[in-house]
Amino acid sequence: MEISRQRLKRIVGAIRDPMSYRLLWFAKTGDLKPLKVLLGESGRPAEHGLPDPLPESRQSIPRIVFQTWKSHTEMPDNFRQWSKSFPLNNPEFRCFLWDDDDNRRFIQSSFPWFLPTYDSYPREIFRADIVRLFFLYVYGGFYADMDSECLRPLEGMRAMGDVLFGRMGSDHGFEHSIPNAIMASKPGQAFWLLTIALAVERLEKSRQDPSKFWPELLTGPILLKDAVEFYMNNSKERVIDFVSNACPELAGELAKSDFGRITILPPPVWYPVNWNNFMQTAFRKRIYKENAVLDLATARQLFPQAYIVTYWSASWK
Repeated sequence: MEISRQRLKRIVGAIRDPMSYRLLWFAKTGDLKPLKVLLGESGRPAEHGLPDPLPESRQSIPRIVFQTWKSHTEMPDNFRQWSKSFPLNNPEFRCFLWDDDDNRRFIQSSFPWFLPTYDSYPREIFRADIVRLFFLYVYGGFYADMDSECLRPLEGMRAMGDVLFGRMGSDHGFEHSIPNAIMASKPGQAFWLLTIALAVERLEKSRQDPSKFWPELLTGPILLKDAVEFYMNNSKERVIDFVSNACPELAGELAKSDFGRITILPPPVWYPVNWNNFMQTAFRKRIYKENAVLDLATARQLFPQAYIVTYWSASWK
């Protein structure tokens, strides 16, 4: 039976990745911590309000962590534990956890022109994807999915670039290779306006072709990767022209935005776990099957270069 080129590339990439063997070994022999033990540990609660923009915030990535979930009170225990890791490792940061209502209020108050589009998305995952783009444009800081754990202080990352993304895996052509699970930015970056404009254009086109009405393409990681490549491969003038035509409502924001540099971090920094790597599946399955997590010392040893790690729960499906 003939193996497709893409599948062959996936197999070779998994075999060549040293992390495949580390995680496979851990899945068979490593110890996990029961959540009922860890949840008793205290931690600073996340904030639910609006950040206060800092005067110096455009000079570096602000000390802000933004996360969003369906509810403030009801969430999986592992998500609650991982979310606590951000304030615990970053006591000087303000950590925000917004629910669906908070997200909508933010769009309504700050971008009322977008509210009809926001409400028109058929599922909450579209809105959870798109709101993080607006948040990072206005406030900057770090965004992390709820199945992401902070392993080391983020302070040292604040000067790594104007907009930060992570690479997942070695196949740069894979359409999910720049995930939107973890992102960081200075505020006021034009890149976010480009991504929002591209999302608006895709939404309009998808209404003509319902087969393309899926989150990854319209608001998620495929959109993000395409926006990154557009931004990095085109002139400032071309970006301005695209945004102005695709979403005229953003023209005023363009005039006061910064066209900063995008930095793409290597896989071990944010995405040492690769959901597209079949050899790592046993590790992810064991975490969710046992409803357990790694203790911090073990996680740091297993992922020696990682500031943040995402465990890919696919909770949106």
